[in-house]
Amino acid sequence: MSRTLFNLEQPNQEPLQSTDYIIMAAITGLAVVNDIHGTPEGYKMIEKDLNNGAGGKYVYLCYSTLPGIGPPITAIQVASSSKNQTVDQSLTPPGFRLIANDLCNGTGGDKYIYISYASGTTAMPITAVDVIIGGSYNIWPSKEFVKINQDCNEGSGGNFVFICYKY
Repeated sequence: MSRTLFNLEQPNQEPLQSTDYIIMAAITGLAVVNDIHGTPEGYKMIEKDLNNGAGGKYVYLCYSTLPGIGPPITAIQVASSSKNQTVDQSLTPPGFRLIANDLCNGTGGDKYIYISYASGTTAMPITAVDVIIGGSYNIWPSKEFVKINQDCNEGSGGNFVFICYKY
């Protein structure tokens, strides 16, 4: 069975023929900002504070689907370390890139929470990211999303905040 597919990011294009997959815009960039007006050019902000209920600075996750930003992102990790540990690239798995911006910025918590990601063209790309917030660890995104099981507010109090994504 053959289907005609269109990339919704680019109207007025020639149709592509495929039998196996649907073309979707891949996430090509992630950024963490401390100001609602600090969204990098070409990025969209998820307007949900990663420090929700913990005090501290407002911290937001931004993403881009523009092809020129970088190769498609294929994996996202959220991890924690103690505040007395130096956070650098050595804390991330091989092939991951660190975003060295503390998600608990200004909360006074005892953890440093950070994001890292892998990108490339040899694995399925991530096509959407979101943030979910709730009063307990047992909150879940809609069924098509994968929840990253690291609370962005760990050690800071506040609400439970998780990043999730879908392929």
